[in-house]
Amino acid sequence: MAMATTKKLIEVALPLEAINRESARERSVRRGHPSKLHLWWSRKPLAICRAVIFASLIDDPDQPGVSHELLTEIDRLPLPRAAGLDWQSLSVGEQRRQKLFALSSG
Repeated sequence: MAMATTKKLIEVALPLEAINRESARERSVRRGHPSKLHLWWSRKPLAICRAVIFASLIDDPDQPGVSHELLTEIDRLPLPRAAGLDWQSLSVGEQRRQKLFALSSG
């Protein structure tokens, strides 16, 4: 019997603008950031790595077959303070996506 697979968040959506902003901020940090400990370390911003790994592991919440437990946990997350988002106009699935994006960028 074939098992239905659900798409991961990275396959459906990824907040590239927010990731790019956070990466630029990390590059401009002069002190106190793990990538500044040693000059020979790869200079890849951690925000990109964190976002890609998170989005690769989490199911997209706006599709059939997503576990009820995951949806319940996403619904418990607070609404992010995203400028310009009209929460009333977003579908439930898109609201859940926005919550996950805010969680992964925090």
